[in-house]
Amino acid sequence: MQIGEIRETLIVARRHWNDTGVDMVAGGSYHIVNTGSWWDLFIRTDADGYDSVLSQRLFETQRRVPQAKWFAAIGTIGENDTTAFVIGRELRWSASESGRLFAYANDVYGFYFNNFGRITMRIERIR
Repeated sequence: MQIGEIRETLIVARRHWNDTGVDMVAGGSYHIVNTGSWWDLFIRTDADGYDSVLSQRLFETQRRVPQAKWFAAIGTIGENDTTAFVIGRELRWSASESGRLFAYANDVYGFYFNNFGRITMRIERIR
């Protein structure tokens, strides 16, 4: 992606990995904005996610990014949870390494079957 270039892609709640089609460059700065909403079974939320309801508290540590809220939009470099970072509704971020940007709704592996909807991710390289 060139400086000033903008790309938009859909992030589907049910997918473990959403390939954004954007290759990040180490040291590059990006502005990422997510709009829309998605559903965790019957709970509707935006890309900032939501706090646990009573029945979910036991599973918080099993989320792919345990410290992030349920259904927060998460980004990774490559299909690799060790590079995960919280995007939420909006983030200005500098890439520490180069690679393809993937994204997903923060949930527990094995529970993506009850996820619905999608958000629109807008990625702009600003430096």
